[in-house]
Amino acid sequence: MKKLIAFVLCILVSFSASAVTETNKTISAMGVQIGGGNSIAYVYLSPAPATNCLFGLVYIQDLSTPGGTALLSMLQRAYSLSKPLSRIDYAQDSVSGFCYISLIEVAK
Repeated sequence: MKKLIAFVLCILVSFSASAVTETNKTISAMGVQIGGGNSIAYVYLSPAPATNCLFGLVYIQDLSTPGGTALLSMLQRAYSLSKPLSRIDYAQDSVSGFCYISLIEVAK
C-alpha cells in the first residue's frame, strides 16, 4: 500500500497540473487504448468537463496499476448501471492538455 501511495504521489508531482472537482456527471461513452507501452482508459462525460481537456476526454492514466484498475472497475459499473458520478476529481496536464482522473464517487 505504501508503494502505491508513493507511486501515485510521484505521478502527480511529475507533471504540472491544475486540479478540478466536478459533480453530477454521467458517462456517455468510455473506451480503452494502448499507447506508449501501457493501456489507458478514457471517458466522455455529460455535461462535458468544465476544463478544456484535450479531445474533451478524461483519462485513467495507467491500467497496469491497482489504482487504475479500481478506477476503471468503478467507471464500468457506473456506466453499465447508468449511475451518475456524484463527484469526479481530475487534473489537467498543462503541457499536453490531457486530463487524468484521481477520484470518482458513484451516486446511489
